[in-house]
Amino acid sequence: MRKALEGKDELLASIPSTPAVLQSLLDELNQSADNVNLLRVAEIVGRDESLAAQCLRMANSALYRRGRAMDSLRGAVRTLGIAHIRDIAISCGLLKVVSASRKVLDPIIFWQHSLACAILARKLARSVGFEDPEKAYLAGLMHDIGFIVNLVCFS
Repeated sequence: MRKALEGKDELLASIPSTPAVLQSLLDELNQSADNVNLLRVAEIVGRDESLAAQCLRMANSALYRRGRAMDSLRGAVRTLGIAHIRDIAISCGLLKVVSASRKVLDPIIFWQHSLACAILARKLARSVGFEDPEKAYLAGLMHDIGFIVNLVCFS
C-alpha cells in the first residue's frame, strides 16, 4: 500500500478542502449555543446557494413545516436550529467533495449512506451515554472518506 501511495502527494493535495463558507459557518455554529448569532448564521448560509437551497428544502419538508411555506433563510435557520444547520452544512460540504468523483461513485447514494451512518452513530452515542454525541455524528459522516482518497489516488 505504501508503494502505491508513493508519488501521489500531488493527487492527495488535490482533494477539495472545506470551502471557506462552510468553515466560517461551522466556526459560528461551534460556539456555545448562547453565543450563536442566528442572523449571522443565515447570512453565512446565504453565501452558498446549494447550502441555502438545502436549508430551505429541509425547513419546508413535512418534518419541519408548520403552516405556510418557508421562504426566508432567517426563518429556515430559526426553524431548523443549530444542530440541524450543522448537519446540513457538513453534509453539503461532503457532497461537494464526493461530486468530484462522480464517474465512479454516485454522490447522492454516498451522501445518503454517510448521513444515515452519522445519524445512527449519534443516536447510539446518546443511548450509551457518550460524552459528545456530535463527535460520533462526525465520525459516522466521515467513516467512508477513504473511498474518496482511493478514487483520487487510483483512478
